[in-house]
Amino acid sequence: MGCSIFTSLLLWTLFCLCSGEITASTTPTMLKVGSGADASYLVIEERSLAALPLVIEFHYTYDPKAPISGYAMLERIAASYAGFGFATTQYSFGKSLDAFSVNGVTVSSSSAPDGSGGLYWSYYVSGGIDGGGSKATGWSYSSWGFEYRYIAPGSVDGWTLASWSGDTGSDEPPAYDPKAITSFTAIPIATPTPTPIPTPTPTPTPTMLKVGSGADASYLVIEERSLAALPLVIEFHYTYDPKAPISGYAMLERIAASYAGFGFATTQYSFGKSLDAFSVNGVTVSSSSAPDGSGGLYWSYYVSGGIDGGGSKATGWSYSSWGFEYRYIAPGSVDGWTLASWSGDTGSDEPPTYDPAVITSLAATPSSTPSASPSASPSASPSASPSA
Repeated sequence: MGCSIFTSLLLWTLFCLCSGEITASTTPTMLKVGSGADASYLVIEERSLAALPLVIEFHYTYDPKAPISGYAMLERIAASYAGFGFATTQYSFGKSLDAFSVNGVTVSSSSAPDGSGGLYWSYYVSGGIDGGGSKATGWSYSSWGFEYRYIAPGSVDGWTLASWSGDTGSDEPPAYDPKAITSFTAIPIATPTPTPIPTPTPTPTPTMLKVGSGADASYLVIEERSLAALPLVIEFHYTYDPKAPISGYAMLERIAASYAGFGFATTQYSFGKSLDAFSVNGVTVSSSSAPDGSGGLYWSYYVSGGIDGGGSKATGWSYSSWGFEYRYIAPGSVDGWTLASWSGDTGSDEPPTYDPAVITSLAATPSSTPSASPSASPSASPSASPSA
C-alpha cells in the first residue's frame, strides 16, 4: 500500500515536470515598464547561462493605425529601464540583434561560440502581427523579424540563445507558455533618476552701439581675435539711396565722425586703400602690432548683403573680393573685420564668429555724444601690410 502511494506521488511529480507546470521556485519575476491601459510581454531566456528568464510587462496605449514593432518595444523598454539594453547590426535586409544586457551582464551572439558557427538570438512571437498576418496565441518562429513584427494587447515576444549547428539545444522557443507568462504578477521597476543636463554656458553677447540717424541701418563688426575680446558691433543708421550708395569705407568715416571712441587708419596704394588699424576707446590694434614672425597680421574684410564690386552679396559671411572702397552697404547689410595672419598661425583668415543674422537681432545702445574734434583716427603705420 505504502509502495503504491509512493509510486503515485512519483508519477505525479514526473507529470508536472513533463507538462511544463510552473512551480513557485521556478517562476521568474516579471517587471512592469511603461504606462497605458494595454500590455504586451517580453521574455528573454538566456539558455546558455541556465538562468531564469527575464520577463517584462510593457504597458502602452494600443493604436491599430500606428502599431508598435518588436524593435520599437525594445527601444521603449531600454529608455524606461536603466538595467536593460540591447545591440543590433544593420544589414541590407534589416536589423539583426547582437546582444542583450541585463543589469550589467551582456550576452551576445558571439560571447559563447560553440565551435560550429556560434550562437545567435532566436525570435519567437505569440499574438499580434508578424509581417502581414496575425499570429495565434502560442509560440511560433517570427518569419519577418522584430522590425516587421507588431505587438498587440496580450502579445508576447520571446528571445532565446540558439546554435547555428544545434549543439546547444537547437532553435527552441522560451520554456514558459505565453498564457502562463501573461498570468504573472508584475512588479513596477524603480523610476530611474534622470541624469541632470548641465546648463550650457551662454555665449557672451556683445554690446551693439547705435550711431548715425535715418530709417535704414547697416552693421559693422570688428572682432579683435588676437586680443580674445568681444567684438565691437555698431548699428549704423542712414537713409539709403540706391543711386548714391555708401561704401564700406565711407561708413567707417561716418562712424568715426559720429563716435568719438572710434577711429581707423589706412594707407593709399596704387590699387586703392588698405586698412592698417582700428582704434576703440583708446586701444589701437594694427596690422603690425602683433607680428607672428612669418609676415605679420592683417585686417581681413568680410561682408553680408549689399553690393561687393558689381554684384549683390547674399546674407551670410563671404570674403570681400573688392575691398571697402568698392563695397556698398544696403539696409540690413553687415561688414565684418577680423585680424588674420599671412601665414595662418593665428587661426588663418576667418569671418567674425557671430552670424550676421545674430548681429542684426541685437538690441542697440545709443553711443555717447561725440566730442568736438572729429579727428579720432590714428596715424597710419608705415610698416603696415595691405589687406585684401
